[in-house]
Amino acid sequence: NVTNENNAITDFDHTSYDTLVFEGKNSMKLNDKNTMTYGAEWTTTNMRGTRFGGGGDNKYSETFAGITKAGSEKDVDTYAAYLQDEWKITDKWLLIPAVRFDHHNAFGSHTSPKIGTTYSFSDNSRFKVNYGKSFRAPTVYELYSTMDKRMGMMNVQVLGNPDLKPEKATNFDIGFEAEQGKWSGKLGYYHNEIDNLIDSDMFYQGYVPGVGMVVKSKYYNVGEAEISGAEAEVGYNFNDNWNVKATYNYTDAKDKTTNARLNNRARQNGVVQLSYTDNAELPFTATLWSKWYIDYLYKVSKNVNTYTFNTFNFVADKQITKNLHVYAGVDNIFDKTLPYDENHSYTIDGRTWRVGAEMTF
Repeated sequence: NVTNENNAITDFDHTSYDTLVFEGKNSMKLNDKNTMTYGAEWTTTNMRGTRFGGGGDNKYSETFAGITKAGSEKDVDTYAAYLQDEWKITDKWLLIPAVRFDHHNAFGSHTSPKIGTTYSFSDNSRFKVNYGKSFRAPTVYELYSTMDKRMGMMNVQVLGNPDLKPEKATNFDIGFEAEQGKWSGKLGYYHNEIDNLIDSDMFYQGYVPGVGMVVKSKYYNVGEAEISGAEAEVGYNFNDNWNVKATYNYTDAKDKTTNARLNNRARQNGVVQLSYTDNAELPFTATLWSKWYIDYLYKVSKNVNTYTFNTFNFVADKQITKNLHVYAGVDNIFDKTLPYDENHSYTIDGRTWRVGAEMTF
């Protein structure tokens, strides 16, 4: 709910997401050199609320605190099957061919092959290469959202696009990783060619009397996109309970047609993380980390801004049984905000608490 300086509700947004997943998976050793893994999954998702406005099915209206808004719902069903072989060609060389079949009730069927290889120089160092295809259908929210929400002095509208096409990508990555004593490290490069990348475009709609400045965001397809970059990681184990890790990622993400940078992405980002585990049979773990963004691009209409910022975050997790774990955490511990400027600054979520549980069957 959105309130003003007098703590009166000026807007609301009530939305629910329900996802049911059934998955079966099995691995079997065919011989001394081949291990086959196969599986299938079925997912049904229902989303219902005011974020869809009247853009979905089963339309209705909801009144809260004297405010009436339209709502609707949408369902998506998908199923997939996959097959993978781990072929140990020699003691040092592992080859992993795989294929995945996806079916979406709105976008049909797609097959995505992949192959990867690992060559071990020793027990503590290895070289990896992966190449393959991937497929991602638009989410229900990307397709049908019609969110109209008051945010301070602005009215923000997020519009879905029922004409979106699914993403299809060709992915390649190469890397080296090693461990020495208490130290570990990774170096890698990746390159992704994506057709119909799903992105969002923000623009000023203008000033509306009685409403204020209206900013719209609409999902669209980038015909051809290219995302490539380099990444590095270094870790150190103080003992069996405590470890620290730092990662760095440099990304070049662009629209291949215009050669322009893709919006809402940082040129550089990284994480510094401190973790604890008690190494019990049902372990307790806790992680404190800071995530950095450098040269984060944010465009609204013709206004182009870049930002550098970081947030501190924490999460604790306890395994209750083999099939159940619970967790609690807080994102943006210090409730960091970014300074406002005349070109409408990028905003980050304030301090956010989260608790949850996950059970497998």
